[in-house]
Amino acid sequence: MSFEDVIRVAQAKIEPTRFVRIADELKVKADEPHTITEFLKPGIEEMCSLLPPRLAKPILDYTARRGWLGRVYWGMEIKTTSVTGYLRFWLLAKLRRWRPSSHRFQEEQNAIDAWLGLITEAANRSAALALEIAECARLIKGYGDTHKRGSDNYRTIQERVIRPALAGAMPLGPSIDAIASARTAALKDPEGESLARCLADIEQHASFKIAAE
Repeated sequence: MSFEDVIRVAQAKIEPTRFVRIADELKVKADEPHTITEFLKPGIEEMCSLLPPRLAKPILDYTARRGWLGRVYWGMEIKTTSVTGYLRFWLLAKLRRWRPSSHRFQEEQNAIDAWLGLITEAANRSAALALEIAECARLIKGYGDTHKRGSDNYRTIQERVIRPALAGAMPLGPSIDAIASARTAALKDPEGESLARCLADIEQHASFKIAAE
């Protein structure tokens, strides 16, 4: 139940153990100068994630109407081994106390609550079913495009497999297998092509029809 936002990424970039690990991987001697450059490409969603919800939502709604979401990015190259580069990440990391007030925190907390609700509902029917739904949280990880793809795949599985299963549209055994198969396909291929084939196969060969909204 955690998420990677701009603040958390900044913390990770300047973690002391990270500098030691990179130096070891490059076989850099203690007195040998070297440079670490971070290549970042934040978008509108990442920028708005730090804002309070009342400011972030109007901006996101406007940029979505303009077709800018997922298309407008700012490419950055920041040297964390330089004083100015390190300070930029350090200042962002210092905003960690602000996270509970941010738009991203609210969105993630709502998603976590909904996920826990599905698990609770499934547990009333089957512990195995609840476990498969709990495991689907593994799909949502990283940040930026990686997080978006995982979230989209999770929502697809939720609407086309999990909710029909909880509504009783599927027999218990096949529904457990279907969730596990869909999750495995999404983890194997985050782009979603394997998941689409898996869902099509489930719908074609199962003794029930998964409701697609």
